[in-house]
Amino acid sequence: MQCAVISRKGPLGLRGPLPAKPKTKSNRTYSKGSQWHEFKVEADVTYVPVPPGTLPNTDCTVEWWEWMDNYPSPNNTKESWANQLTNGNAGSKTFEDLRRHLKDRLQSPCPYLAPKKNTIVFTDDPGIYNVAADFNRHLYMGIKVADAPGCPCPNGSGTFRLAMHQYLHWEDTGATLGAIPGNAFPPKPGSPPGW
Repeated sequence: MQCAVISRKGPLGLRGPLPAKPKTKSNRTYSKGSQWHEFKVEADVTYVPVPPGTLPNTDCTVEWWEWMDNYPSPNNTKESWANQLTNGNAGSKTFEDLRRHLKDRLQSPCPYLAPKKNTIVFTDDPGIYNVAADFNRHLYMGIKVADAPGCPCPNGSGTFRLAMHQYLHWEDTGATLGAIPGNAFPPKPGSPPGW
């Protein structure tokens, strides 16, 4: 099977950031900013049948790049781009629905053959907690979904990108999150690899 993004809604076939209901967890103390900035990104995908051996790679690719200037996670480095799906964070709850989708698509027959489609929902769960009161962080995200090379997609093949910026301050009610116009990152941090 071959994967093809068919949605043309929102910036380049990806929708986000979309609001998500803030969560509280008994084992974490969240800042106001991080509670208010849980968000979702959606991607619509479908599959078209491809005869065996027609293409060297019949899978689409999903990349979720992050760059932060403060509070790097154990699998990220400060002020460096990291693909969250290849740096040890693929098991994150953010990608829970992607894992569900990848499992479902292996069914026979494939449940998402065109014209059917499936929406993959990425939910970013806030992860800043137990830091100093004056803590702040800039986080840049680059999300990319690309069709398999040579895809005979009914709506045309291509690469779809969504660039976002998030600023959080521990107790700042004016924290911000939004898509970056034109998917053009500023000089610092620059663009993710292969953007």
